[in-house]
Amino acid sequence: MKKKVLAALFMISAFAFTACGSEVKEAQSTAVELTEGAIALTESAQDLANIVDDNADELNNLVDNEDNNKPATQETSVGGFAFYYNGKTLQVGMKMSDIVLLIGDANAVHEAASCAFEGMSRQYNYGSIEIITYEEDGEEICCNIYLNDDMVMTQEGLYSGMSKADMEQIYGTSYAEDGGICTYAKGGNELRVTIGSDNSVIFIEYALPNPQ
Repeated sequence: MKKKVLAALFMISAFAFTACGSEVKEAQSTAVELTEGAIALTESAQDLANIVDDNADELNNLVDNEDNNKPATQETSVGGFAFYYNGKTLQVGMKMSDIVLLIGDANAVHEAASCAFEGMSRQYNYGSIEIITYEEDGEEICCNIYLNDDMVMTQEGLYSGMSKADMEQIYGTSYAEDGGICTYAKGGNELRVTIGSDNSVIFIEYALPNPQ
């Protein structure tokens, strides 16, 4: 009888040992899988970081280009209306030499006698914008900035094709109107908006006041 009991206990112990060994193996297998998964995630994160680093310049350029199409929000030190172009702030009254340093050389330059100021006038074409200058004490001074199409907008967000009501919503109704040209005055310079027969904006100009 004792032999049978001992045999039974031995079988139970062997079974228990086998069962425990199986659980240990399963736990070890799970630990290995978790470790491998963590390694794989770490490698994926490193790969993503490498991709971001490799394309950092391109991403920055995309952000810069996007910003260039938005109106500026910064204040200008000289007051008056300002125009935001390719990340640079331009104003009438600036020296043309300073403008060239900011935005580069024009696509084309035309020269003629000035009809508003004394001396010669030059027209600098930059595609969507044109800059008109006059001579003063041997310097070329910007007297007009023309916005030629809807690819550019004013600092406050007005562009060709918008309505007169849009203009009034942005700038208000305190303007002088003459022959379809609405003129806002601010800080010693002017913003002139030409309104078409359909009450849409067809031309925008930054200007120095005409000499009296």
